[in-house]
Amino acid sequence: MSKYTLHFKYQAVLHYLHIRSQQRTADHYGISRTHLRRWIRAYQEGGIGALEHPQSKNHAPTSKKTPSSQINPTKKKTQAELIEELCYMRAEVAYLKELKALSQKADRKGQSQTVQTLRAQHPLKYLLHIANLPKKQLLLPPPRPARPR
Repeated sequence: MSKYTLHFKYQAVLHYLHIRSQQRTADHYGISRTHLRRWIRAYQEGGIGALEHPQSKNHAPTSKKTPSSQINPTKKKTQAELIEELCYMRAEVAYLKELKALSQKADRKGQSQTVQTLRAQHPLKYLLHIANLPKKQLLLPPPRPARPR
């Protein structure tokens, strides 16, 4: 069993493709650059499906699986779960497009501005999760300038 989920690997690869820094991406996700390099290579060679097992290159699996686990390897999702996932992915795509359009470094101010821009179209909880921002940072008003006395 893989230590990292497919979704996690995909997020790390997307982050790298956006900022083009393996070290910053590895630091951001708390992973080694070796893992990240494998995932990037696998994604570039075979797409998101290749991230499932990035080290294997069309080799037969070495572990023995029971036939029942091969028939239905994944849990079927309910319609509500699929809709939830679709909403999340739409928010994520919009967020990444907006960041790319702004052509800014992914600093907190840029992330907050992007979340503010997109919050009318997408649920705030998804945008905050994608941007890795705490809710309090986004909702606090900017400090007021001191009045001269």
